[in-house]
Amino acid sequence: MDLGHSRPAVHRGMRITLVALFIAQGLLKVIIFMMPGTIAWFESTGTPGWLPAFVVALELFLIVQFGLGMAGFYPDPAKAAECKAC
Repeated sequence: MDLGHSRPAVHRGMRITLVALFIAQGLLKVIIFMMPGTIAWFESTGTPGWLPAFVVALELFLIVQFGLGMAGFYPDPAKAAECKAC
């Protein structure tokens, strides 16, 4: 039983699911805990009060960027190099 032809679809589905989990984890700080709760938690650990806004913005940006790449929405540089060599 050869399932090699469906492997790319399965991998893409797994990547999209993982991206959804990453986005849910990032939005947890913004939607559930909200910024005052996130700031209070950061301050309870001894970090400055301005840091959570920067961390949340950076985290959401990176999650979206890495998520799009993992889900396959950005071209694969290795495949692009193969096509140029053709």
